[in-house]
Amino acid sequence: MSKYFSDVFKNYSPIKSELLNYGFCANKQNLVFEEKFFDDQFKIRVIVDNTNDVDVKIFDEFSGEEYILAYAESATGKFVGEVRLAAEQILLKIRGKCFEKTIFKWNQTQFVIDHIKKTYGSELEFLWEKFPDDSIWRRQDSKKWFGLLMKLPKSKLGIDDNSVAEVIDIRTNPEEDSPVNNKTIFEGYHMNKKSWITIVLDGSVSDQKLKELIDKSFVLAAKK
Repeated sequence: MSKYFSDVFKNYSPIKSELLNYGFCANKQNLVFEEKFFDDQFKIRVIVDNTNDVDVKIFDEFSGEEYILAYAESATGKFVGEVRLAAEQILLKIRGKCFEKTIFKWNQTQFVIDHIKKTYGSELEFLWEKFPDDSIWRRQDSKKWFGLLMKLPKSKLGIDDNSVAEVIDIRTNPEEDSPVNNKTIFEGYHMNKKSWITIVLDGSVSDQKLKELIDKSFVLAAKK
């Protein structure tokens, strides 16, 4: 996909039922949508494959050929810019109707998100414009945070690895024995190290153990 359109669907995943409702048609293993635009001079084709990857193609309706200027980084000028902008508006509309934001992709991360939503009805809140991948959960009664979900290099936790991990920060009771072992459970990153812990959501801590720790964090965030 052209760089002019690739960011539109970054960190978003399609909802198949909504795509079909919008007008996408099944074609083999893909879902395909076409629409004429720019006074019917062009046609945009949006393809969502079975791995949820999105491809966008633009065609010149007069020649029937693909309008490659829309993708060429070197192509500039008012006309090309207007075509790109019109195409992007269509894509943004599709994204708003048929896609959901999915910054976090690890399996255990999705397990945690689902558990918290099902158990407490809490949704992630994205509070920081400068840190769009960081989010929090809070209790509705006390308004206190009981969890943070973020991405950060493992090296920030003292792990000899610079790859980016999905991690959760949750409350812990400083008056009890600390669960920190600096292998699977770490002192709270960017939080009070006595009352918060950080866990990499790669399965190194079991789902059941995570549920227990999250449930305890929720209780600790209650009004006093």
